[in-house]
Amino acid sequence: MMFILAALLAAQAISPMPGAYELITPKVAAARIVRCGVGPVTVRSDEAIDEDVLVVVAKRAITDEQIACIARAASFYDVDLPRDAQPRLDAITRAKSAALVKVEGRRWLTTHHLLGKLPQYEAGVTDDDSFARSVEELCGASGPLHSQFGVHTLNPAWANQQKGPPEEDGPFACVINAALASGFEFAVIGNEQAKP
Repeated sequence: MMFILAALLAAQAISPMPGAYELITPKVAAARIVRCGVGPVTVRSDEAIDEDVLVVVAKRAITDEQIACIARAASFYDVDLPRDAQPRLDAITRAKSAALVKVEGRRWLTTHHLLGKLPQYEAGVTDDDSFARSVEELCGASGPLHSQFGVHTLNPAWANQQKGPPEEDGPFACVINAALASGFEFAVIGNEQAKP
């Protein structure tokens, strides 16, 4: 879920999408999850990803209804569940995040009169390299989806050449939104440095 959420937040940083996730504190999210009837919830700070994670200590098996409740209650927070329940929650949160980023990408492309020009993409059917080249051409960008890491990774060298924060109308925003709107999965290689 972390990548999809990161992509969503990156898209929102360029152009906020109202109502995507409720901005609540981890304490509020934890209290909401407790009301789902799954047991106590603690908040763990995960320094590796610089985020709070909600940890559920379930006393018994978690039902599908409780999983759905947790997904709503947690908002954008990651939730650790017992091993048997985690895949069910992850499937819900991945689907929600993917739908949100697709809507946001389509909204951006519509606003910029590019949605009708977006090439069709179907995973496993469409040639990934050809699709990536079409997105680059659509966005007037050379190489954002072509690097030694493959077409499903934003080219770090290209990203580093972009000066300043992403512009609402720039090629960075275009490439991200076109990929998200089409369902073309891609990753971003971070350049975080260790804290002193």
